[in-house]
Amino acid sequence: MNRRFLSLVLLATALSSGISLKAAPDTNAIPAKPTAPATAPKKEKAEKSEKKAKEGAPYPFHGTVASTDKKAVTVTLEGKEHSRVIHLNAESHIDKAGKPATLADLVAGDYLHGRVEKKNGQEYLLKATAGVKPEKKAEKTEKKAESTPAKKKTADQ
Repeated sequence: MNRRFLSLVLLATALSSGISLKAAPDTNAIPAKPTAPATAPKKEKAEKSEKKAKEGAPYPFHGTVASTDKKAVTVTLEGKEHSRVIHLNAESHIDKAGKPATLADLVAGDYLHGRVEKKNGQEYLLKATAGVKPEKKAEKTEKKAESTPAKKKTADQ
């Protein structure tokens, strides 16, 4: 009986003094993620990728050759919004049809992909492969389905 009385007195004291008896917040709970728009504009994505591309850190590229400039030693790639100029230097290495190639071997319409690095605000080619643009997976599966004849059912089956 003394224990009950003592616990009631402690409870009354706690309530009158303003001490909260609420359970402590769950520290293991995962905070709710803020909702973001489903798609960000392309311009913002391009700016983010440019910020990620630190000076001197190699990153991938791909595109169709629009032109080459032997005097400036550059390759210009076609773009939807603007063209992209990639500079070549002594470190640049280009392969075409599995063999080493030079700037003179590149022609307009070649598909070029590889790695570049940014120096002094300009992109410099590290390594690239030139050739025909690879087909998309959807196109490959369509061609494969067309090229394989359907199996005919025989009377035995």
